[in-house]
Amino acid sequence: MTTPADVDLNFDWTGTSDLDIRIRDAGLSDIDTGYSVTPGESVTLGQTDPDGVYTLSVRPWTVNDPTSDYTIDFVSPAGTETFTGTVTLGGGFSSEETPVLAILKETSGTVVTYTFTEL
Repeated sequence: MTTPADVDLNFDWTGTSDLDIRIRDAGLSDIDTGYSVTPGESVTLGQTDPDGVYTLSVRPWTVNDPTSDYTIDFVSPAGTETFTGTVTLGGGFSSEETPVLAILKETSGTVVTYTFTEL
């Protein structure tokens, strides 16, 4: 997908667990973290963020269910790309993260290209 603007990654999940998402760069620096006790949160990858590989992870905060189905919508002015999956939830510690999506961001002039790999 190509777009010359910021993009949002909207995260939704099933069940009653409290989950969060985090997007990090290759150096494991936080770019954005979503916090919500109910399904439906977002993180943003900015057009001005450097090119490279970013990882989107699911973090359990409170675990009430052994698994949770999720949907991630990658939303940009060029359209929406949807990813779905299931995450297995452990003890519910915020340090326990499950990488679910790798995003390669490449810029050429005013065109920003995103390539996705489901993990």
